[in-house]
Parts: sequence; structure tokens; C-alpha cells
Amino acid sequence: MDNIATVIIQSIITIVGFVVTYLGIRLNLKNELVKRKSELHIERMAEMPYKLLDIMNKNNMQKTKAESVTIENLNNILTTIYAYGSKEAIKIAAHMQKKVYLNNQDKWEMICLYPLLANQIKYDITGIFITSDFWFDMKLNDYNSDSEIHNKLIDINNNLVRELDADKHFFIPDDRRM
Repeated sequence: MDNIATVIIQSIITIVGFVVTYLGIRLNLKNELVKRKSELHIERMAEMPYKLLDIMNKNNMQKTKAESVTIENLNNILTTIYAYGSKEAIKIAAHMQKKVYLNNQDKWEMICLYPLLANQIKYDITGIFITSDFWFDMKLNDYNSDSEIHNKLIDINNNLVRELDADKHFFIPDDRRM
């Protein structure tokens, strides 16, 4: 009788051990797949803010042969954003593309959309919020010398943030107005 009880107890312990091991391996595999997916998204999107702003810089400098390369590069970037970007980044990119396709491009709105998209992607990858104000300050000569342009860019940026339902951290605060 003791022999049978020992065999049953050992069998139960073996089965429980097997089930626990199976569930642990399954959970680890699932976590590893989620981690790998996340790493892939980060890897694919890591260069996007730089590439977007680089295209904008090149587009502002030259309107000749570089323009056709820029369109191809922009399409590659937008495809990557659609494939690997967050819902918020895709929404901004789609808005930007809609303006281009409808040929309804306001120069100032386009100037605001590029850094807004780059900032959204930066946030998606790093968790760091930054407003477009810093980019305007760094790249636009008239931003700090012409109050009309300065305030116009702030208004357009904040309207885009509202219209696209982007995070409120992308608003440029009123205390930065001239």
C-alpha cells in the first residue's frame, strides 16, 4: 500500500513539474516574441526622426535634382512609418501626405509637420517629449528675429497638435511667444 502511495505521489509531482515547466517555457517564449517585435520596431524607427529632418533640410536647400531623390526618400520613410510606426506617427504622416497629394501645402504648415512627426517618433522610441520650438529655433533664421513668423509657427504647431489629437506635450507653451 505504501508503495502505491509513493508511486502516485511521485507521478503527481512529475506531472505538476511537467505542467509548470511547460507553462514557464510558453510564457518565456511569448515574452521573447513580444520583446523581439518591440526591438524590431525600435530598430526600424530609430533613424526616422533624423531622416525626416534631413530630407526637410535638403528640400529647403535645393530644388533641383535632389528634389526627385527627396521624394523617393520621403516615400521610403513614410512606408517605414506606416509599417513600424505608432498610430500617432502614422496619423501625422498621413496628414502630411494628404496635404502633398491634394497639393494643399501651406509652407508654414509643412515646416511644422516635419518636426512634429520627428518628435512623435522620438517620443515613441525614447519616451522623451520635445516641442518643435527647439527645432525652429535651431534651423529657422527668422524664428527669433521676426515675431510674426515666430508666433505664426507656434499657432500652426498648436493647431496641428489639436487637429491631429497629438499628445498635449507637443504644444508650444504661450510663454515662448514673442
